[in-house]
Amino acid sequence: MNDVENTVSAGTGSDIRVMTVAFVMPMMALAAIVGFVWGSWIGGIIGAALWVGWLVWWRSKHKGKFFPRDVQTGPFVITLIIAAIVFFVTLGIS
Repeated sequence: MNDVENTVSAGTGSDIRVMTVAFVMPMMALAAIVGFVWGSWIGGIIGAALWVGWLVWWRSKHKGKFFPRDVQTGPFVITLIIAAIVFFVTLGIS
């Protein structure tokens, strides 16, 4: 028997959330591309600033970690909503 406590994972649900955020995080960079398409360089800079702002916000919500042991529900849901909006806007401009 292995009686060692698992200090890496907070459970399967949390692991799935971290995996989802790892998948969605690069997609959030589409905000910079969408901004560039809509408003040339100024829009691209604004989109990149929004992406960096999201990164800073995400990290501050999880005590300085991009991939925390246990992902909070509120920031996770907000991130999924933002990613869905960016994704559908990207589909709309293509």
